[in-house]
Amino acid sequence: ADAALVDSQVALQTDVTATRERELKEKIATLDSQLRELKAQEKKLTELIAAEAEDATRLIDLLTADSKVIPSPLNELIAKPKPPILNLQSLISDLQSLGNDYANDEALLKDRVRLLREEGEQIENEIRQLRTGDRETSYDSEAPEASRLRRLLRAELGLSLDDVIYLCTALQVPDESWQDAVEGVLGNNRFTLLVPPQHFNAAMRLYRELRQKEKLHGVGLLDSERIIKHARNAQSESLATEVESAHPAARAFVDLVLGSTIKCDSLEAMRDQRTAITRECFVRRNFTDSHLNPQVYRRWFIGERAAPRQIEQRETRIKEISSELTQLNKRETALRERLALTRDKIRPLIELEHALEAIAILPERNTQHASLTKELQQLDLLTVETLKADVEKYHRERDQLQSEASTLERRLGSLEEKIKQIETESIP
Repeated sequence: ADAALVDSQVALQTDVTATRERELKEKIATLDSQLRELKAQEKKLTELIAAEAEDATRLIDLLTADSKVIPSPLNELIAKPKPPILNLQSLISDLQSLGNDYANDEALLKDRVRLLREEGEQIENEIRQLRTGDRETSYDSEAPEASRLRRLLRAELGLSLDDVIYLCTALQVPDESWQDAVEGVLGNNRFTLLVPPQHFNAAMRLYRELRQKEKLHGVGLLDSERIIKHARNAQSESLATEVESAHPAARAFVDLVLGSTIKCDSLEAMRDQRTAITRECFVRRNFTDSHLNPQVYRRWFIGERAAPRQIEQRETRIKEISSELTQLNKRETALRERLALTRDKIRPLIELEHALEAIAILPERNTQHASLTKELQQLDLLTVETLKADVEKYHRERDQLQSEASTLERRLGSLEEKIKQIETESIP
């Protein structure tokens, strides 16, 4: 029986069909393992692509709101949200371009936010100083060149604060309704510097020496002695009559600059004058009418009303800055959303591209699996099955013989015991 079993096993092992069956089953088992892994990866990638398609839909809505051109690969992704992705390289390129645009917008926005915050901090500091009676910061802000020259004159010539003054600090405008007009017509002349006559020549020499190095262009330095000497009376209805000053040189300068500008209550009344102005700051010069810059005339520097007005204007500007920052914060949030859907998508899409390359062999593996399975099904397994049946039969016969042999051995052992017992009892 053992010999027959061995012979049948050898026959089964050496049968060509049986050998091919084993080979096919081993290959199919290997492919099954590969296919399970590839299909798991494909499922995961399909979910990722579906999520990318949803983000693409969001991005299209945002691009439409921004009046930007919609890249065609976005629509293709939405139309076919599963592997493989068509034109993935084009999609990555388009998203990179859009991301760069939005990144530039973000950089400009952050720069604007930084400037606004710096301006706000400066204005708040100016408000604090103005409330304590310190008006120097307002001069530094409005007329930085004049402020620098004033400091230089005091330092180099040993002059006091009262020796070097701005024209505007020596003036008053009693009638508030005409203050805009006075401030507007004087303009930068408000920051003309007045020094004692005996120091004028030294001041001009210093001015000339430092004009390039300290960038002092455009600063006015009043020759008090000569303007008083050549002073002339202002016309009775001129804007100069709305200005008061106890400083002789300042008085003479105002009469010179404003003394021929006639005050008018209406635009029609100005037509009768060569040089005139209204309370609304419409001005006529040489029969040509224009409107003064409100950024100039609304920033008061003359008289006691100047500081409260400057504080009020700065507080208004603080509110404007706050409002603009709120809008910029909203825009920054919107830009972050757009960057998340463009620039931040580049790396994940490149990784997705590599992952799709890894499962590109899935169709080939499916074809191989189907081919091997078909071949296995078409094998002539009759001889193999017969050999398998013989092996099973000889296995059973061997097992039966081994069982019978065991039974006989037990019976033989029992008989030997009885023989020994009889021999012992027969011996006297």
